[in-house]
Amino acid sequence: MGKSGVSLGADIYELWNAGKVLLPTVADQFLAANVATPVGVGWVCDRPGPIGIGSRGPAAQIDEVLGVLLRAETTQEKNLRAVGEALVDVANDYARTDEAAAAEFHRKQVEAGQVPS
Repeated sequence: MGKSGVSLGADIYELWNAGKVLLPTVADQFLAANVATPVGVGWVCDRPGPIGIGSRGPAAQIDEVLGVLLRAETTQEKNLRAVGEALVDVANDYARTDEAAAAEFHRKQVEAGQVPS
């Protein structure tokens, strides 16, 4: 038999906390990484004359890799925020289905100092 009451409320809180606090914290780290990632570093590859693969060296390839990294960071940040929002919605919906679960869910939020919004 599935959980209900206090036990379900505690699990609902963990879902809500993951969506409201934990995943957004990780998303913030991807955002910070994105801000810290340079858009291009091709300028460091400039050479006075043709050396092997041209006067710009591997600049285009390096800048292309940076572009892939920047897009991946942005995508990951957005996805984490979307999943977090979905978890919060699921937790809130579950809490509405069981009065005892809802009470325990709210108690754990208050205990953790996290006022629901």
